[in-house]
Amino acid sequence: MSTYQEYATWGWSTFPVAGPAYASNKDDYKTWKVPLVAWEPFQSRLPTQEEVTAWEKRWPLAWVGATTGPFSGIFVIDIDGDKGKASLASLNIPMPITKVSQTQRGFHYVFKWSKRLNEYVTSRNGLFPGIDIKGDGGFIIVPSNGGNRAWVCEEPYVELPEAWFQHLSKTEVLPENWRTKAIAELSEGNRHETFVRLISSCFNAKWPVESIRAKIGRAHV
Repeated sequence: MSTYQEYATWGWSTFPVAGPAYASNKDDYKTWKVPLVAWEPFQSRLPTQEEVTAWEKRWPLAWVGATTGPFSGIFVIDIDGDKGKASLASLNIPMPITKVSQTQRGFHYVFKWSKRLNEYVTSRNGLFPGIDIKGDGGFIIVPSNGGNRAWVCEEPYVELPEAWFQHLSKTEVLPENWRTKAIAELSEGNRHETFVRLISSCFNAKWPVESIRAKIGRAHV
């Protein structure tokens, strides 16, 4: 079973990511985490067997990205480097036993998505120094044959501890029907204003750029 297929059995939707083997600049770590395909569709569906076969043939050494949020059913707290570890220690919130992977400089704590998380901004860079969160509209790099990451705790993932919710922001900026409403109101005279308003609302909610791209990318689906 391939890595993509294995994660599919967990209900996680995956896609190939450049990694060092296919990065545009092998000396720039940021280019390692660039998706090799348009990944927005995989926020709402699993890859097909044909897609997986093509990816494995074309990019056998690719890293594997997994979408976070309601479809894959996961919410991730990303602890990055010494700053992240210090922030986590200062919060004094004990982490429960859950699924954890080691990353380039820290750890991904994986939690089960709950309906309650729909009320919050769940993808945000810099929640605290060195701590990002990945939820709706986000993705993470997961352990795979082509990567250098590993699961350090393979226990089943559990729900996010109550104490973390006080640090998340409630959001009304993008109601459930925001795409339908925006498209219904779109006209030749307000197209620019509508687009700017949608983008601004995402930035005001402190969404990371990749999440904004993903949300806007789904607007035409």
